[in-house]
Amino acid sequence: MSRGRFNLTASAICWAAILVCPVRPIAALQDANQIPADAQPNVDEAKLRGSLSKEIRQNKELRGSWAKVIVEAEKGLRVDLVIDADDKLGSQQDKLLRERVREYAGAKFSAFGPTLKLPVQALLAKIGTEARKDPLLTGVQVRDATFNSSRNAEGKLSLRLNGSLQNRDQLEILRKLCNEKWWPEVAGAPLAASTVIDTAPPANSTGGDDGLVVPPKTPGAAPPQESHLRSQLLKAIQKNPELKGSWALVKAEREGELQKSLQVILIVDSDSSIGSKQETELRNLVRQFDNSNTVLIGTKPEKLPVTALLKKIQIQTEDNPHLLGIRVHEISFSNRNATGQSSPKPATAKATTTGAGVPAKEPADSQDQSDDKIKLYLKLTGTALNTAQVQILIALCNDKWWPEIRNADQGSSKKVNLTIDAIILRDTSNNSDGMVLHAPAKETAAGNFQVGMDAFLKQDYEKSLTSFTLASQEDPNRMDFKYWRIATLIALKKHDRAQEIVNRLAPSGNQVNPYRTSEVQRSLERLNGSIRTPIRQELELMVRQAVHMP
Repeated sequence: MSRGRFNLTASAICWAAILVCPVRPIAALQDANQIPADAQPNVDEAKLRGSLSKEIRQNKELRGSWAKVIVEAEKGLRVDLVIDADDKLGSQQDKLLRERVREYAGAKFSAFGPTLKLPVQALLAKIGTEARKDPLLTGVQVRDATFNSSRNAEGKLSLRLNGSLQNRDQLEILRKLCNEKWWPEVAGAPLAASTVIDTAPPANSTGGDDGLVVPPKTPGAAPPQESHLRSQLLKAIQKNPELKGSWALVKAEREGELQKSLQVILIVDSDSSIGSKQETELRNLVRQFDNSNTVLIGTKPEKLPVTALLKKIQIQTEDNPHLLGIRVHEISFSNRNATGQSSPKPATAKATTTGAGVPAKEPADSQDQSDDKIKLYLKLTGTALNTAQVQILIALCNDKWWPEIRNADQGSSKKVNLTIDAIILRDTSNNSDGMVLHAPAKETAAGNFQVGMDAFLKQDYEKSLTSFTLASQEDPNRMDFKYWRIATLIALKKHDRAQEIVNRLAPSGNQVNPYRTSEVQRSLERLNGSIRTPIRQELELMVRQAVHMP
């Protein structure tokens, strides 16, 4: 009996010890960062890495995930997991990856490191949505994303997009948008952790799921020659009214006399509504003339405030006494200066050329100008009374108006040196491409004035302003035309602009006040009635302020 009681007591003590000190689960040992020395895994690092990489490539549920194998001194192998930030997909990827790691590494595997969640699916959704909106990405199809097994130049793991493109330049556009815009938007920060977006296709680009596939070169199609492509683009731009104020600069890389590659730099208006259409049209033109699909188009076009300059000219020339009668209705790029002659080529291998391949007018000290500077002529088209007026206009554009606009325009490229110029044509043809010398037409001015008056009386002030402006340009000496323009600006609530013109017309010294002349007063008598009398009163007040009358 005593021995029996002793055995029972000993057994109870052993069970109590087991309950108090439970055995540590195998999973907990596997997930721990610290492991006993005798539990070191006997796993080949390269074999584990290769097995996991192959599994991820073959398993669609693991696309956009990664398992990073790390060798730690005295600890063995550690695996850091990268999974999708989507909770449902990410949890499934995490489960599958852990199962595969244990399967390939065996029971003695050491530990899992930190898990990184990245919004890969969110990026794919963003690409699909934005590609449908952006005409530059028409035809882009991105099916999925995988992590690239090879590191990039910075040693960071790359996220590779898999799909197809329509042309070569879409590759750079997509890469730039992903890295600089879409990834920061979905991730909340630029390039989360050590991940970069890499849309580079594999070297062969033969198709399949490994990278973005670019259409192959057309069999038998030779790359276009520099001069031929430049000529084709120039003609197409000149024929298309929507491309006025844009340009395509063709540059060739050569080895001796042999053309090695061809690149096109796009120049578009910084006005977003105009510039985006111009960029799309220019890219389409390049692809139309490039049957070989080898010409590289700049990812980001140079943006210049051409439309803003045109508006500035139109405002400043309306009432400037030296520019009365000038009308500029269009601005475009040109390869010729105001004399209509091409400038001679500077004696240097790094000479900058215009968009049509003709070297631009260079100052004597500009022979060392670098290749990254683009110099073009910006040509004015319209009418003027004489050559002197045109020269004054050009000087004001170059020295004052263009620098003011360009410095204020944040989208304006500083790489482009522009000379504002005009081809002066001594004829009266409005179809000519340049500044046409045009004598005042009083009959035309009277007709425009009458159209403006009819619109004013109907309170169509926008139409009347246009008509009064045309009347003043045709007959710049008629002061009543000018004051009706001012009255229309007041009706449109553009008081600052109206006061500016009144101040410019104010007399100085012993000059007669033009507002007080009988011609103007008789014309303004129609400013009466409950609607128009307040306009006349405000005009009168502006005149008094301009001449400092009590």
